[in-house]
Amino acid sequence: MAMTVEEIDAAITELEAARHARLAGRQRAEVSYQSGRVRFAEASIAEISAEIARLKVERAKLTGCSSGLGPIRVGFGDRL
Repeated sequence: MAMTVEEIDAAITELEAARHARLAGRQRAEVSYQSGRVRFAEASIAEISAEIARLKVERAKLTGCSSGLGPIRVGFGDRL
């Protein structure tokens, strides 16, 4: 099911907050208790950024506005 613009905006906000927490070192990957330990699956910064970019493109398709990501240009070496 396709997401609405409001849902996409909320998801982008959550992902940007998660990326910021990860970069600031406030996100925990593991919590230990007396009875055991819980380990959370971690998404890399690159994975979070890729999902934000995907959501921005999806939002641009729905609104007709620019995604701000620009065209993809393929180049070899220093030439573009």
